[in-house]
Amino acid sequence: AVVSTQSTAHHVVSLLGLSYAIFLHQYGSEVTAVCFGAEITNPILQFRWFLREHNQYHTTVGVINDFLFVFSFLFWRFGVGSYFLYQSLITDKIDWVVRAGGISLYLISIVFMYSIGKFFIRKYILRMKKKQE
Repeated sequence: AVVSTQSTAHHVVSLLGLSYAIFLHQYGSEVTAVCFGAEITNPILQFRWFLREHNQYHTTVGVINDFLFVFSFLFWRFGVGSYFLYQSLITDKIDWVVRAGGISLYLISIVFMYSIGKFFIRKYILRMKKKQE
């Protein structure tokens, strides 16, 4: 299996954040919320794999799944995630280590979104333009 650098970074930062929260007995709700937001789109991504394995990816269900993944990723990581990151940066209750972890995960999300955006544009936007020509 191919493991991407951004996926590895995502899991390392998440593991460090969880470990830090457990070690300090603090920030449990914050770290749990971040993990929830970071993993909420995972079932959609896994369903994509399932569709590929059963030769069903290039169907209407596969297209719906792709759109659902892209837009839910945007909503959770950059809608809800932006709000929580902002709140963690303006409060005095969260230390610099947790803030650095949040910023790190947000930056990793930007890299993920770049890859997802390239895929989406290549598969849906450029193909539609070619079909119209």
